[in-house]
Amino acid sequence: MDFPFELPEITEFSDQGYAILGRALAYATSYESNCKSLATLIGLKLDHNLLNTEDHLNEFLAFMQKRKLFAHIKDIVNKTNLNHSIPEILHSGREARNFIAHESSIGVFPLFERDDRDSIIKELREKTVKVADANLIILLLGQKITDEPIPTLSFLNSYPKKIADWVCRIE
Repeated sequence: MDFPFELPEITEFSDQGYAILGRALAYATSYESNCKSLATLIGLKLDHNLLNTEDHLNEFLAFMQKRKLFAHIKDIVNKTNLNHSIPEILHSGREARNFIAHESSIGVFPLFERDDRDSIIKELREKTVKVADANLIILLLGQKITDEPIPTLSFLNSYPKKIADWVCRIE
C-alpha cells in the first residue's frame, strides 16, 4: 500500500542539509552534556557526604540526570560565583541549543533547496557560535576545577568559528 502523502526526497541537497542539522544537534547536545557533567562535578566537590554511601551517590546522580539545562547552568553560575557577563553567555548558549534541538528542523525542507539554504545555514551558524562560546566557558571551568592545562589563547579565540565551520560545512 502506498502512503497517502509524500515522503521527503533524498537528493544531494537533502543529504547536505541533514548532515548540517545532524552536526548542529550533536554539538548542541554536547553543550548540554558538558553542563550536566560540570554541575555534577561541582556538586560532588562541594558536598563530600554524597560519596559516603553508594545510595547517596546514586540518588544524587539520578537527580542530576533528570534536571533541565537551565537548572544546571543556574547551579554552575551560583556555585562558582561567575560575573554577570558569563551567565548571559551560558544562557544565550542554552537558548541557541534549544533552537537547534527543538526548532531548527521545523520547516527544514528549504534547507534542501539551493535558493533558501544560505539564509538557514547562516542562522544555524550564528546559533552554533553562541553554543560554542558557552561550551568553551563550561569546558574551561572544568579544566580549572580539575587542574588540567588551559589551551592557548590562539585556540580559545578560534574555537567557536572552527566549530561553526565544521557544523555548516557543505561537502
